[in-house]
Amino acid sequence: MLLDEGLRVNVFNITGPGPLFRDYHESRRLGKVCHLESLLGVEEQGAPAVTLIDDHPHALAWIGGLLGSFVHPLGVARFGQSGNLIDLYREYGLDAAAIAEACRSVRDRSLDRERQGD
Repeated sequence: MLLDEGLRVNVFNITGPGPLFRDYHESRRLGKVCHLESLLGVEEQGAPAVTLIDDHPHALAWIGGLLGSFVHPLGVARFGQSGNLIDLYREYGLDAAAIAEACRSVRDRSLDRERQGD
């Protein structure tokens, strides 16, 4: 759907931020490319990103620094709800519509920054 709109945004669905962050941190210490960076093609590097996690969204906010781009982290910032997955994803803003809106938002912020630099 987003590609049909011509929208180029990296979307990362991370299930365990701890190992990913440790790899990033250790790779930087050793001067190497981390696993997450190795997943990106040249055309994807520097593109804005949306991160998804079934945890607090700040757990992945560091990915913007890694990528050198805007990031819109999505996740569960308040807990205690119960229900089926479809309803919960909608409640917490993790459903397809929320992801698409986050992608548009982060793209718009990135474009605004580019315009300000001109």
